[in-house]
Amino acid sequence: MRVQNWLLCLALLAAAPVAEAANRYDCAADDAVLRLALDVEFSADTGGKLTHFRGGYVLKDKLQPSALRALTLDSGMLTQRWNDDDRLLMRLYQQAQEKPPFGTLDMTIAVAAGAEGAPWDGTYALTVATAPDTASKPAVQLQKRGKIACSPR
Repeated sequence: MRVQNWLLCLALLAAAPVAEAANRYDCAADDAVLRLALDVEFSADTGGKLTHFRGGYVLKDKLQPSALRALTLDSGMLTQRWNDDDRLLMRLYQQAQEKPPFGTLDMTIAVAAGAEGAPWDGTYALTVATAPDTASKPAVQLQKRGKIACSPR
């Protein structure tokens, strides 16, 4: 009887689904303010280490510094990141130095899981600030919030 119980346990373990090696997400936003696409991956082991991050965005506001209107995003811009079973949080920061003005981009992305198999919905909060160009051209600040969706794969 004991051998049969062990064999049954082994058969159940063998039939169990294999755990995924990573948590990967494709995220996108496209509205009146910006177009954003991200490809993000965290390892599935303890700590959820970031293993892949790339993307790009285009600001549609032509008043912003050209160096911050279109960027290729990489992991060096991530100042904070968090991933668990039902949340994905990221914060990106970038500085740009033109002749003048100096500018900064600060973006926070917060996404939560939805129904099984459905895209994850969330928001982004974007702040772009520039220093005054000249006495006649004051500093410009853009603060916007919008919707973003991520699809786990």
